[in-house]
Formats: sequence, C-alpha cells, structure tokens
Amino acid sequence: MKLEDVTYTYSPGTAYEMHALEHINLEIPNGQFVGIIGHTGSGKSTLVQHLNGLIRPTLGRVLYNGEDIWKEGYPLRELRSHVGLVFQYPEHQLFETDVITDVCFGPKNQGLSPEECRKRAEEALDHVGFPKEMYEKSPFELSGGQKRRVAIAGVLAMRPDVLILDEPTNHLDIFMRETLTDALSAYTGTLLLVTHDRHLMNSLACPILYLEDGKAVLYPSYDALMGRAAPAQAAQKAAEPAKTGYGKEQRRRRAELRAKIKACEDEMEACGAREVELDNEINSPEVYNDPDLLRQKSDELSDLRFHQEELFAAWEAAMEEQESYEQSQTEE
Repeated sequence: MKLEDVTYTYSPGTAYEMHALEHINLEIPNGQFVGIIGHTGSGKSTLVQHLNGLIRPTLGRVLYNGEDIWKEGYPLRELRSHVGLVFQYPEHQLFETDVITDVCFGPKNQGLSPEECRKRAEEALDHVGFPKEMYEKSPFELSGGQKRRVAIAGVLAMRPDVLILDEPTNHLDIFMRETLTDALSAYTGTLLLVTHDRHLMNSLACPILYLEDGKAVLYPSYDALMGRAAPAQAAQKAAEPAKTGYGKEQRRRRAELRAKIKACEDEMEACGAREVELDNEINSPEVYNDPDLLRQKSDELSDLRFHQEELFAAWEAAMEEQESYEQSQTEE
C-alpha cells in the first residue's frame, strides 16, 4: 500500500476546519508489520480509514497494488475484502444473531459456499482462542474481550492481504494477549497495528509510525520511539562524533533532562502494567457480573488511559526539550 502526499481536512472552509493529516507519504511493503502510535487526535484512526477506502483524502492519492483506489470505477467493495479493518470498539462490527453466523458474514459476501464459510469461521475463531461451546451465543452477550476476538476472527475469516487492527489487545487478559500475539505472528500478510501495547509491538518486531499533529515519522522499533535509539531519519546525525569538554553546568542539565525522560518512561511502564491488571480484573466473573464494581474498574481504566496520554505528551515535550538543548550546544 502507498500514500502519496495524502492530506485530510475536517470541515474545510468553516470555522471548525482541522487538518487531521498533512502531506503524508508512506509506502508499506507487502508482508510488512507496522505499529502506529500517537496521542489522541494525532490522526491514527483517520489514517487507517484511508487505507480501505472508508475516507477519501482531501488531497493526494491512496494506492493499492499500484492503483488509485479513488479512480473512477475502482471496486471499493472488493478492496475491503483484501484490506480488513477491525475498529477499536468491536461492538460496531457485530450484528448477527450468533457468533458463528457473524464470523461467516465476510466469507459469505465473498461468494463462498456455506461449507467453506463455516470452515473459515471455525479456523479464525480457533486462531483467536474463542471456545467452540460459545459459537451459538449472541455476540451481544459477550464480554468486551470476547467481542474483540470475534471481531478479529470475522476479518481473519476473509483472509485479507492487509489486516488493520485498532487497539487489538484492549480487554484481553494476559493469556489471550499471548494467544493473539501468536496468531498475528503467524499472519503472512501486511499487518498494521494501532496500539500502545509495547509488548505486542516488540514481540512482532514492528517498525513504528509515529503520528503527531497530522505528520508522520517512521522509527525502526518501539524502543527507538521511546528514546533508546535514534529515529531512522536521524541515524546519520546520531553517528557523528560527540563534542567533548562539556562543563559542570552542561553535565547537570543533561542529567536533569535524562532523568525527566526516564521518569516519564518508568511511569508509562507502570501504567501499562496496571492497565493489564485492570483488563484482567474487568474480565473476571466477580467483577464482570457486579455492575457497580464493573463501573468502578471501568472508570479507573478510563482515567488510567487518559493519564497515559498525558504522560506520553510529557515524554514528547521532554524529548523535544532535550533535542533543543543538544542543538543549542552543538551550535555554540
């Protein structure tokens, strides 16, 4: 897939005009796994919805196998059977009377026989670790984690060439996260993950596309994004010999900036661990079947994710402050 100078503007020409994406140029080779990360409002969901034709760019082109998907006569419906998207909120994609029928929906629309639809649905549900005894249950009776697995299975059953998952590990316990990671590791197509799940991205060895204010920067790994290695476009600069002979004040300032960055990273890691704990608690019978306790845990999880966004913004600011300081010292 390829994006050429893609810009998307919400409410153009009005007082509410906002540029969600600005001049994005990106090529994703077949079979590549890519993580997509950025704070709320950075354009992640807008970007991935361009890839299977749910949103048309204000400017620029989206290409699939070399063809502009918005040229006249292009079969967008067929594109969506090749580029599968699982939204952050799986209940938006579940609508049939039972699980197995829901997962069969995509293959059925591809014109496959009932036998082949059933076979693919069962294989996909098995890949995501969904129990057979629940195939006949209504999707609306499932927990959040179970709904997510069914939504992912529904797209996997279509055997897309490109799979796009928005926060796929939300509401999954540790065991199911590992099951999903194993299933995705075996996927042979192109995989795009919108997620802050550090373990998942590191396990899949994903390069990271970082979005901020509609712009995109590609990093070789999640650890690189978190400041443990230079971003791809800064590799040459990072390899240059460092200046020596810095005085006491410069050393103090450097240590102060590094400490600020590390504090953010340590707290983000602690928040990530607590997020896993809360996901497990929410999916446990004693919490899931107690409306008051479920509401309390869900509110805590919501607050935690908001705090993670704040931490990420603070980390970004600290990184920019460090870069600005280093630049000022180089220029002196």
